Amino acid sequence: MTQVNRRGWANARALWVGGVSGPNIARILGVHSNTVYRWKKGDRQAGLDWEVLREQVGGNGMGFLVEALEQCLWKVATAKGLDPLRQAKAIAQTSGVLQQERRRLAKPMQEARKADHARAE
Repeated sequence: MTQVNRRGWANARALWVGGVSGPNIARILGVHSNTVYRWKKGDRQAGLDWEVLREQVGGNGMGFLVEALEQCLWKVATAKGLDPLRQAKAIAQTSGVLQQERRRLAKPMQEARKADHARAE
């Protein structure tokens, strides 16, 4: 297995544990969704179940997801030996998903601040 594949596998695992779906992980990493599920199956056969890991970190913890996406983005951006076009595409896709998750995280916080402000008036 190449260094890039090992990184992709680890990034896929982190994203899955963070609550990202298989097809979204595939889009982020620029691989086919079957590859993501093959990695997941490989880990399960080695005794590392992604579903158990997801439960252990609190299900679909969005804070963890944002952190995982940021790590993935950094790894893709600094990876050596990737095709520049695929690298740029992966950066753009990861950035888009990261922005969506940040907005989704911010929404409950904004609503909570509005509710606090309304109670204070």
